[in-house]
Amino acid sequence: MRHVTIDVLTGLHNRRWMNSMFEQESVHAKRESLPLFLMMLDIDYFKKYNDGYIAGDVLPRLTISIGVSVIDEIDSECEDTLIELIAASDEVLYRAKKDGRNCVSKRLCNISSSNTYH
Repeated sequence: MRHVTIDVLTGLHNRRWMNSMFEQESVHAKRESLPLFLMMLDIDYFKKYNDGYIAGDVLPRLTISIGVSVIDEIDSECEDTLIELIAASDEVLYRAKKDGRNCVSKRLCNISSSNTYH
C-alpha cells in the first residue's frame, strides 16, 4: 500500500493518502463531535532562497504564512468536505500573504467570519 500513497519522486504522501486520512479523521470527528481543520503552510519568498539569491544563515530569517480552515460539523460526503476545506485553506493562505505575510489567516467553513492574525 505504501507505494500507492507515496510519490516516488519526492517521497511525500500524495492525494490518495490525503483522501484516505481525511476519511478516517472525518469519521473520528463525526463520532466524537469534534471540529475538523486543514492547515496550509507556505514559506514566504521561498523562490529567492531556493534560487540562491539569499545565502548564508537564512533559517532564522524565514517566515511562513498559514491558512487554516475549520469545519464544525461533518454533514456531507468526505470528498466534498475535503475539497471545501482545501479551497477555504488556499483562500485564507493567500489572504495571509496579502495581509503582510508571516501571519495566520483562518476561515470557519459554513460560517461567514474569517480572521487574520500577525
